[in-house]
Amino acid sequence: MDELVFWGIVLKVPSGKRHLYELNQSHVFTPVLSELFAVERRLLSRIAKRVARALGHGSPGGVRGVGVDRAGRAVLLLAPPLPGKQESQRIERLLWFSFGLRLAALTTDPEEMRGLDHVWIAEAGAARKPDEAVRELIRFFDLSE
Repeated sequence: MDELVFWGIVLKVPSGKRHLYELNQSHVFTPVLSELFAVERRLLSRIAKRVARALGHGSPGGVRGVGVDRAGRAVLLLAPPLPGKQESQRIERLLWFSFGLRLAALTTDPEEMRGLDHVWIAEAGAARKPDEAVRELIRFFDLSE
């Protein structure tokens, strides 16, 4: 994280006894990094829409989130109830043939999305928390705080 602050990509802002880290919007690399993360979000959103259609939902309402682990396997956060065996197999085939992803898990528990490398949550929509861009940078550059 200190390297990102050193290069000016991230700003370290004092906040009481702690520091907050924010993406430096005036840095020359900010537009490039923002577009990179936007492409990732669009792909994960597209996966959610395709899976929702496969489940018979018109919108991605049944798919609350999509995550991809370090091994490139998908974790789908679904609204209850979980699909049956045939629907699960259909989702597995869809993920593999359309996106080249293996299915790791279908879940209704948001906690199972923690620690995944790439995550899109439907509830978040386009709104982003200020520190989300910094978390994306940490993951992208594989940095630990």
